[in-house]
Amino acid sequence: MLTRAGVASPYVIVGHSYGGLYALRYASQYAEDVAGLVLIDSSQPDQFTRSAEGRAIFRRTSRLGVVLPLLTRLGIVGLTDFLPAHPDLPPLQRAQVQAFNSTTRQVMTSVAEFRATPESSAQAASTRSIKDRPLAVVTAGEQNAEWLQMQDELSSLSPTASTA
Repeated sequence: MLTRAGVASPYVIVGHSYGGLYALRYASQYAEDVAGLVLIDSSQPDQFTRSAEGRAIFRRTSRLGVVLPLLTRLGIVGLTDFLPAHPDLPPLQRAQVQAFNSTTRQVMTSVAEFRATPESSAQAASTRSIKDRPLAVVTAGEQNAEWLQMQDELSSLSPTASTA
């Protein structure tokens, strides 16, 4: 897409949340096109397998993914604010995010993305290094020790990594 748009490499790849898994895979597969990588509160390849809590979250979310599309089509998700927007967003943007999050298409896409977690995580985990490419790992707000440890582990993919 970037090539077709006439945007020449190398690129700085930025991934937030699940996008971090995709960014890792891209950096591994197309290393020559990557100038650097930024991971912002990135998913970590073994976040759902490392601990009992992570496995429980994965099971609960998987079960929810079975009924959530139906609840969305029935309009229940939109009525319940089940997928709320961040409260610090301005009112207009918060309303836009809430409306988007309660669409059947968005919910179906999110469920499909979550179902692909094992495969996406395995692909991202195959990235052992991004060589000498700059890497920044950014974590926002208060986080538990396990999450911070996993973010620190992501920074080990590059000898030039920095964390914030």
